[in-house]
Amino acid sequence: MDSKSLLNLLYRALAREPKGIGRAIPPVAWASTRGHVREENQDRLLVARSPEGLVMAIVADGMGGMRDGSQAAALSAAAVAARCMMSQATALDVMLADALHFANDEVFRVLHGTGGAALAVAASSSAGRYIAHVGDARAYHVDDAGHLAQLTVDDTVAAQLQCLGKASSTEVNSDNRLLQFVGFGAGLEPHVRTVPTDGRALLLTTDGIYGVPTSVLEWVVNGTGRLQLLAERLMIASEWNGGHDNATVVAVSFGNESGTQGSQGGVEFWMPGQHLVVVPTSNKTTPASKGALATQEPPKSHPTKKRRATKVRRKRPVADEGASTDQAERQLPIVTFDDDLKADDGLASKLQASPLVEEDREPGKPRTK
Repeated sequence: MDSKSLLNLLYRALAREPKGIGRAIPPVAWASTRGHVREENQDRLLVARSPEGLVMAIVADGMGGMRDGSQAAALSAAAVAARCMMSQATALDVMLADALHFANDEVFRVLHGTGGAALAVAASSSAGRYIAHVGDARAYHVDDAGHLAQLTVDDTVAAQLQCLGKASSTEVNSDNRLLQFVGFGAGLEPHVRTVPTDGRALLLTTDGIYGVPTSVLEWVVNGTGRLQLLAERLMIASEWNGGHDNATVVAVSFGNESGTQGSQGGVEFWMPGQHLVVVPTSNKTTPASKGALATQEPPKSHPTKKRRATKVRRKRPVADEGASTDQAERQLPIVTFDDDLKADDGLASKLQASPLVEEDREPGKPRTK
């Protein structure tokens, strides 16, 4: 399968808007919600793993002020994943920069400036760990003590002025116009940097997540010991904060490196509701009539409302249709980055006990970015 065919495949798979929570290979968990104001979720997320051990996670935030924001988010995430998984580059920084340029060109070519997306990508392999971003999608680092540190600087007017020392911290949110985004056209300058080698986790988020007060984000991160629960709590906190925007988070654990061992027989892709395995056409285990794709759908992500109604333990997604339940659970365990939980599930119950009353909510303003 060539990169163009893979791109088209992933683009179609990302057409459905994400909802609920889920997990992929052992080091990755995610959560996404439309919120209470937006009519659709224009965020997209994707996790991929190559046979060589390259693991990457992508969060794309379609621009609400543009007609084709959701298409731009899906296309940009698909383009980055396809380019990286088919790349021959050994240097992760070179690979990521090339992939973001490729995504920018594809979005602009297809949508002609009517859609754009902010993008954050994390990549890990034996060559190291890197993040890349364009726009105002963010990456955060969680250190060993549970403290949260922002690794990216938004491509907004205010954030860049503050970075240059020409604006105070109180002015950082005064002008959120984007200086660049995927689909921007000529002149894109993606940001690529290494990730600290220590710490517990890396978080990729859209602005619906980091729109929650920083003190609340830090409290949630510091008091949560399970990666899946962390993603879920951040999503719930965004809804409790008003749900004024789409909110998506992908959490990557540094304490569980089993995902970097490489996939079995092909490139694997995870997105809400789908697990795709793209294998070589010459692979003898795949009948020629079946083509180059094996598709598996794990149990549907549980919307927040349904999760609140039951406290039963969720079943792990099946990793291999022919594998036993025990094998599947060993391959895709619930991710932890601290075996001894530091907090119970009290946050979710507190948030549920104080639901947001409709008439008390300020209507969200349309995104201007």
